[in-house]
Amino acid sequence: MKFKGHHIISMTSFSRDMIDIILDTAERMEPIALGKQRSGMLNGKVLAVLFFEPSTRTRMSFETAMYRLGGDVLNL
Repeated sequence: MKFKGHHIISMTSFSRDMIDIILDTAERMEPIALGKQRSGMLNGKVLAVLFFEPSTRTRMSFETAMYRLGGDVLNL
């Protein structure tokens, strides 16, 4: 089941099956979020980041997430 284009208005927008899929996916991705594993989910993808204000913490969190998912980052 794909969620692309699904707008979340409230929890009532989700069926029980959809909630189960979201929770199962979150559980599978936990080791990636904790930095214990890497994913190839975004292999070949590039995230371009542009910050007009200094925001090292935000920039680093975006970069870290992208690298953990297998992508690359381009700082502009």
